[in-house]
Amino acid sequence: MAVLDDFGQLVANELAEADATIPLTGRRFVTARGGRVTLPSGVLAQLAPSSLVLGGAVMTDGKAVALLVARAGGRQLIVLARGHGQTTVRYAVPAAAMVRVAVKAYLAVVQSGPRTLVMVDLRTGRELGTATLDADVHDVAVDPAGRRLAVRSDAGIELHEIAELLRRPV
Repeated sequence: MAVLDDFGQLVANELAEADATIPLTGRRFVTARGGRVTLPSGVLAQLAPSSLVLGGAVMTDGKAVALLVARAGGRQLIVLARGHGQTTVRYAVPAAAMVRVAVKAYLAVVQSGPRTLVMVDLRTGRELGTATLDADVHDVAVDPAGRRLAVRSDAGIELHEIAELLRRPV
């Protein structure tokens, strides 16, 4: 069920059954059911059999969608081009890793260990760098522009500039 603000009036829309529904605009969605991803244009992207989309985000420019996909005991971050549904990036993600996406910057922050965060460029799938923090990380939030991180850890809540974290020695 999606509840939308339609010019000051709340409207409830029943959505098709799906494993994941990722909003693009108020009335347009990317939907995933099993290994089948339906883009708002009607283009179908077929993921590997037995895939399950756990979540995702549409990039701010609307040209790509990042999906966290589970399959065969592993997980991947997959980026699909929204126009034609082709996979542009695949990045293996540790089984219990937390993943956050900066939708303006095409940046993913992946927790690869209790104190370790990896920054990944979602245009290329390349790791930009690794940051090791002083305490175990419990949660992370990244701003849409990919400049800052808010980290909740054993040390409390801390704000970090991503560029500064990547300059620190590992």
